[in-house]
Amino acid sequence: MASAPTFNIGDRVQERRKAPSIQNNRDFRSPKTRYTERGNSRPVFVARRKGTIMNRHVEVNRAGKSYWHYEVQYDGTNRTEKRAQGVLKLLEEE
Repeated sequence: MASAPTFNIGDRVQERRKAPSIQNNRDFRSPKTRYTERGNSRPVFVARRKGTIMNRHVEVNRAGKSYWHYEVQYDGTNRTEKRAQGVLKLLEEE
């Protein structure tokens, strides 16, 4: 059986920050495209989405290890997306 869930239904959560190497070097465009679009700013991948937990369930992998998965409805969308517990953290209110 899985351990106790970290989040409850109705909790406000946000995605965890990506690794610094991904934040700073995620420009997958070819060198030619970079040259032709050199005046435009490069996209930044540091935005963290915020949402509400709508449902939770346990999934078991092939090795028999169980993981909590949550259905999160992000702000501004109508559909839910499945996320593992390690990707989410409680919302830090500003």
